[in-house]
Amino acid sequence: MAPTTVIKKDNLFIDRAAGVCQRLRERGKAEAPPTSSNSDPVPLVLASDNKIAVILPTFAPQAVLWAPHFDFLNLRPGESRQRFYEYLYYTGVDEHKLTKDLREPMSTVAAAAFGHERVIPDLAVKPKPITDDEIASQVAEYKSFYSSFSRDQALQHILSYVIVPVEGGPDLTNLDRWYERDHGEKVDGYILYRVQLRPETSSAISQRNAF
Repeated sequence: MAPTTVIKKDNLFIDRAAGVCQRLRERGKAEAPPTSSNSDPVPLVLASDNKIAVILPTFAPQAVLWAPHFDFLNLRPGESRQRFYEYLYYTGVDEHKLTKDLREPMSTVAAAAFGHERVIPDLAVKPKPITDDEIASQVAEYKSFYSSFSRDQALQHILSYVIVPVEGGPDLTNLDRWYERDHGEKVDGYILYRVQLRPETSSAISQRNAF
């Protein structure tokens, strides 16, 4: 009975995930291609649900800002960590929530921060539990990133879409500081937003030029 229940639950999730991912693919086809040479030819998607981020490439051509399997990709040195922090920042994760998440057993967040072999002992020849000092150091590093986040940081990876659950979605206050969201479209338990980077204000430009 238990395996059947798990399989049914996974299938229901895949059906919902496929719906919003396929809608993303349709919207991407309907939109005009970028005209600026500075534009990313592959729009970038922030999916607050990690499972959506993992499954999205199966259905849609857009790239994801961050997904749990990024340590297997050929990224620039430090880029995976940078994208991970951006994901946390945009989804409203503060130092307190990060500390809690890093202490959770089999935590996806802890695996991203310290490596899968530190979270899943069977992956290591000599398992090495994550220490309180390591967690404190990781939280301090992220806190510094969080508090110093700027427009220059936002320009590193410009988002085009955001996907969040209809129920129990993340706090998007940080995202809204840098992006404008459209009204959103509900698809199978998720909301798909088209986002656009907010224009830089004249006061911010003057402040930057003063240095």
